Amino acid sequence: METAVSVIIPVYNCEKTVGRCINSVLNQTLANIEVIAVNDGSDDSTLKVLKGINDDRLKIISHLNYGQGYARNNGMSVANGKYIAFVDADDVLDPDMYTYLTGLLKTYKAQIATCSGWYKYDSGVEKRFESPRNVVCLNGREALGVLHERCYLRAYVWNKLFRREVLDGIRFSTELSFAEDYEMFCRVLEQCGRIVCGTKTKYYYMQRKSGVCICGYDRTYQKAMMML
Repeated sequence: METAVSVIIPVYNCEKTVGRCINSVLNQTLANIEVIAVNDGSDDSTLKVLKGINDDRLKIISHLNYGQGYARNNGMSVANGKYIAFVDADDVLDPDMYTYLTGLLKTYKAQIATCSGWYKYDSGVEKRFESPRNVVCLNGREALGVLHERCYLRAYVWNKLFRREVLDGIRFSTELSFAEDYEMFCRVLEQCGRIVCGTKTKYYYMQRKSGVCICGYDRTYQKAMMML
């Protein structure tokens, strides 16, 4: 049976969160999901946690610590899905997130679908993602304009679902220390015919107190973007 969605999760020193994250993906209502966990040279118990998850839909790749962009690219190289998604190893998903996003792609004949969600902080405070009041469809050029306005469309890749073909020839930069998702997403939009921006909250971005690094990766850029 054809794999519907390949979910790529770069992991680095996230032994406390990666199990919950992966289970939230494996428990999706959408059938035929594969999860690709890319262990980017973790030196804690992350790999042990991954190997303890007994599910044939989970693939584990390990390499030295080359960074988040390299890890995502490595995951893309082995992905089999008709659709491609990216998740951060701290975060969790609503069970029907990919059912919702695939429905948007099919209904609006789009190549990229987005959803809303929540920023969740250790203090207990929650902040809803920016999102349109109603579903919005944009072509690639229009989407670039909205993206640079920094309103309801942001360059984070984790609240999106991509048709495989819209990513043809595009990979994440391995030269940037942060904002590699922004640079990559702009290039994707340049060859995108239509993106549909949904309204429902389906993704939970966990913002912790650990400074600029969460799961070992620098999120300085994402934190700055949240404040704009």
